Amino acid sequence: MSHTKLLLKLVDACRHIAASLSSDDVVRATVHAVEHLFGTERSTLFLMREGEEARPFPLHGDTGGATPVPLRSLPPDEEAEALLASAARARRQTLMDAEVARLLWRAPSAAPVVCHPVWSHETPLGVLAIQKDVDQPWDERQLHAVGLLAEQIAVSLQNARAFARVYHDSITDPLTGLYNRRYFLNTFERELARAQRQPTHFSIALADIDDFKLINDEYGHIQGDIVLQSLGSALRHGARKGDVIARYGGEEFILLLQEATHTQAKRIIERLRHATQPIVQARGVPTFTFSVGIASYPRDGRSLSALLLAADRALYVAKNHKGRTMTAQETS
Repeated sequence: MSHTKLLLKLVDACRHIAASLSSDDVVRATVHAVEHLFGTERSTLFLMREGEEARPFPLHGDTGGATPVPLRSLPPDEEAEALLASAARARRQTLMDAEVARLLWRAPSAAPVVCHPVWSHETPLGVLAIQKDVDQPWDERQLHAVGLLAEQIAVSLQNARAFARVYHDSITDPLTGLYNRRYFLNTFERELARAQRQPTHFSIALADIDDFKLINDEYGHIQGDIVLQSLGSALRHGARKGDVIARYGGEEFILLLQEATHTQAKRIIERLRHATQPIVQARGVPTFTFSVGIASYPRDGRSLSALLLAADRALYVAKNHKGRTMTAQETS
């Protein structure tokens, strides 16, 4: 391949990598770029977990010649991790012997492996490993191109991580770590559309801490915040996979319980209620109760406003007794 053609391919590869909005997209774009540039299907971008600079755990596997690129977590391998750590710390391109291929890709090969560290400022982000066929040796232009590619990968990874942080903050309640109201409303619309297509059912539950103002007045707002965090933690850890829990506002939480009838939803809530006690005791916060109102699609409504109204009415009745769970059916 001529020098001009290699540079044009490199520019095109960097453009595609730069367009990536997530770390996974960066990995996919990278392995496709390597195949396009060097004609090899054996390449891997090993990413370090953020905040774990000393231990480059290999998160992403090789392409295997498949499209789209499969991303998989590799099992821990001390020898492979030691090699990757060494390559990252070297901060320079390293040509390693064929034994590395067996460790990284679990496959024998006689060709050497080029390992190029991916750094951003003083932070190691990962290692790009590439192996060509034995009859296709590396030349200086290609090795230089690997370095330029690694620089673009570093920029794109930092951009992807910054984008992920901004997105996370935009959908997360900062006090409890739960989803916020905006995320819940967007998720509800998707769940409603799914239920209308299939059709299926689901429930929403409004949970409100009883006498929360008294807790703030008697124990202070810091303890009040810890109460909110404790309930949020209990709901998050006790919920089923796929259910969505969000802080709706103030001391009110809302849950989207997928494929749950009102009877099933009530059982789920009661299980969550029991799960709060160990967390409350462990955190040493004031004892509190919470009341819950449940509404189910399609029986109690076929829109967000209708379901919220039904759940709010059920919550109003539940709060008259404190620490109760009521369904819209029980209050109609």
